[in-house]
Amino acid sequence: GHCCTHPMDGFWDLKREKRGTVLSATILLLICMAVNAVSSLGTGFIFNKTELESYSIFSVLYIALAVALWTICLWCVTTLMNGEGTGKEILTAVGYCLLPLIFANILVMLLSNTFSLEESTFLLYIDGFAYLWTGFLIFSATAVIHQFSASKTVLVIVLTVAVMVILVFIGLLCISLVQQFLAFVQPVYSEL
Repeated sequence: GHCCTHPMDGFWDLKREKRGTVLSATILLLICMAVNAVSSLGTGFIFNKTELESYSIFSVLYIALAVALWTICLWCVTTLMNGEGTGKEILTAVGYCLLPLIFANILVMLLSNTFSLEESTFLLYIDGFAYLWTGFLIFSATAVIHQFSASKTVLVIVLTVAVMVILVFIGLLCISLVQQFLAFVQPVYSEL
């Protein structure tokens, strides 16, 4: 909670005094995934857009993939830009940054079962505030862990997002090539 309420001081303690652990960050990531899954199923029927027939528990894996991709890309970019943080510190900080999303998902899920459709704006405000708060925490964590100024932090975040987009594009391209290769090999194999 200290990282969420006092981000600069909390992330300084996380880096310099080793107050955070990868285990606790991983637990927070798993809790975030579990809360997201429960929220997808437990949101009030008026607000729930999830189709239960096609819902899979693996649909929450995008959170872990996004955290892993962010950690790897941020580490790569900050290594090239003389950042002081390690991959372990980045992963730990990102895990702690997910705390507002956990609380917001729980609150929105509970309130969605009591609110009417006219009050849905409040749920959007809570959700939006949680995402803004998480973004600010990630910005603060990047600045403190790597000892960057505000302008360099913005540059690093923009570069990290660009690297993430490039990696996702290359990954999708590889998947498409493998699918096309298998589609070519399967008829040849069946003919042989």
